Parts: sequence; C-alpha cells; structure tokens
Amino acid sequence: MQKLVNAMAVTAFLMSGALTAVAVVAYTKIPQLTTRFMDQVQTEIQSKISEAIAGALPPAVQDAMPELPVETGPAIPSITLPGG
Repeated sequence: MQKLVNAMAVTAFLMSGALTAVAVVAYTKIPQLTTRFMDQVQTEIQSKISEAIAGALPPAVQDAMPELPVETGPAIPSITLPGG
C-alpha cells in the first residue's frame, strides 16, 4: 500500500511540475505570439483597405480633380516693401 501512495505522490509532483513549466513557458511566449498575431492582422487589414480604396477612389478622384495647369507661376505674389 505504501508503494502505491508513494507512486501517486511522485506522479502528482511530476504533473504539478509539468503544469508549472507549461504555465511559465506560455507566460513568457504570450507577448511574442500576440505581437506576431497583431502584425499578421494589421498586414491583412492594410491590404484589404488598400484594395478597397484602389477600387473606389480613382473614379471619384478623377471626377473631382481639375485639369493640371500647363504653365505655372509664383505661388505667392511678391510683396514690395515701402522705400525699397
């Protein structure tokens, strides 16, 4: 009977140690896994948004955009100072 109790105690100790080891490894790896997952999600969302904008934006922009000027001039007129 004593051998059975000792075997159960050793088994319980090994299971407790294994559970603790798994918990420590999971706790240390969660930030890396979360960062990797968030990077994947962010990349996927960015590609979906880019595709949606590329499909919807050009017709709307082309209708709203004026023609490009052929000649350009100064953006701000020159200011003449008094006495100069």
